[in-house]
Amino acid sequence: MWKTAKMLALAAIVTSATGCQLLIDNRSRESGAVVVVPSDEWDSLRQASLAASQTPVPTETIDPVAETPAVKIEPTPGSESIAFTNYTGASLGGCTTLGIIELQHRGVMDDAITLLKNEAFRLNSNMLILTEMNSLPAEYNNTITIEARILTCPLRLARGN
Repeated sequence: MWKTAKMLALAAIVTSATGCQLLIDNRSRESGAVVVVPSDEWDSLRQASLAASQTPVPTETIDPVAETPAVKIEPTPGSESIAFTNYTGASLGGCTTLGIIELQHRGVMDDAITLLKNEAFRLNSNMLILTEMNSLPAEYNNTITIEARILTCPLRLARGN
């Protein structure tokens, strides 16, 4: 604890004496690069962003959902056998992890699950563990983001004597 306090005090003294800025990046995931710009440039960028987002509303509103028919996502034959499990069940069942699959879909949740199962079936998997699922509302559709672990499990569990 004392060592941490010394390091923070030293960082504060060095930063104030040299005129440098200290950036502490406390993001939990790798969401890309961090760009550090001077405050006057940031103000001009912010003003340009606000001006661009304030576009005039046309008098005639067009519904893009009505113009484009919804495409029905069909399940791949055999993908309906893919099931969802948890870490404990997969470990006890002797499953092996093939990797992680990420899906981003604009539409309904049922179609996103169908797409996820289709891709898992294409990769010769028979189980999925959902690790993250988000649904962000957009203008006309939800943007669904799903992250899952793809597993291959034995067809039958081994039985002891």
